[in-house]
Amino acid sequence: MNRDYNLVIFGSYHGATLHSVKFSDSELCEYEIFLDTPEIRNNKGFYPVEALVLEMIKEIGFIDEYLDYEVDGKDIPVCKIKTEVASNLRLFFLCDDPKLSIVGGGGVKPWHVRNYQKVPVCNSAVELLVHTHTEIQRRISSGDIRIVTNTYGSLQYDGNLRFRC
Repeated sequence: MNRDYNLVIFGSYHGATLHSVKFSDSELCEYEIFLDTPEIRNNKGFYPVEALVLEMIKEIGFIDEYLDYEVDGKDIPVCKIKTEVASNLRLFFLCDDPKLSIVGGGGVKPWHVRNYQKVPVCNSAVELLVHTHTEIQRRISSGDIRIVTNTYGSLQYDGNLRFRC
């Protein structure tokens, strides 16, 4: 099934700009859906992840110290947030730059499952971010997307931010 989506700015401040995927058939972006899902909100990792995302936007940016890369190599920089709280909660990002990130959603990975590929909601989020990364790189090369500095000094995508997957 093909779905249209846009990249929307969820938050932007001195640390970084966080874009989120918003499907055209949904009122909420993927990060809002993540934040509003009861199974996720009730997970012990929810508040540490939410607090760290806000800290990264406001202050420190999306730095490697708090990210685990999920796709082999950094050619496709899809990662998840890591916190000091042991949790099976997964929130996936595309981090091309510490001052610029895209959140693609996530979910709860059962403890007995070894990797995200076996959890449909997590696997879909990663696949979406890999597709988005490929499209963004292609569009940057063609001039359809630019990375610009915003008024806070962080970066953001500008241009054709409509996609289909």
